[in-house]
Amino acid sequence: MKSIFLIRHSYTEYSYDKKDIDRSLTTEGYNRINDQCKILNIKSEKIDLIISSTALRAQQTAIKLKSELSINTDIKFIDWLYKSYTTQDLLELFQSIPKGYRNVIIVAHNPTISYMATNFNYNRNYIFNPCSVLKLDFEIDKWEMLNIRSGKESYYLD
Repeated sequence: MKSIFLIRHSYTEYSYDKKDIDRSLTTEGYNRINDQCKILNIKSEKIDLIISSTALRAQQTAIKLKSELSINTDIKFIDWLYKSYTTQDLLELFQSIPKGYRNVIIVAHNPTISYMATNFNYNRNYIFNPCSVLKLDFEIDKWEMLNIRSGKESYYLD
């Protein structure tokens, strides 16, 4: 079995003097990550890979997740996760993940992450608040076998 954790970046500052890509997390944002990680640690989730948007707030979310969940892998930063992308783009990304990885976190943005969650599960419409976490399980042995509408919700932390 393979699992994907879709996570929206946490709470960010409102700023009119910065580019959107450069907005930082707030104290509330870091506290929210801590709260979600406490739940994930209770669930004893072992994460093999984190993939994140290159926007500062997503990077900060990914780095904090790595620290709080004691993940011993590098974070892969991908520019197009900040921009608009399609289900096919994300599907190809997942299908390129090496077989040895079982649990993968994606840190990205709304509204696209909500659309992706719905496209991969299709049993429910999702609206991701900051730092919402959706774990989807896929009954596959290799990432190349991953397909849309085949994920089963394990849990959703809103």
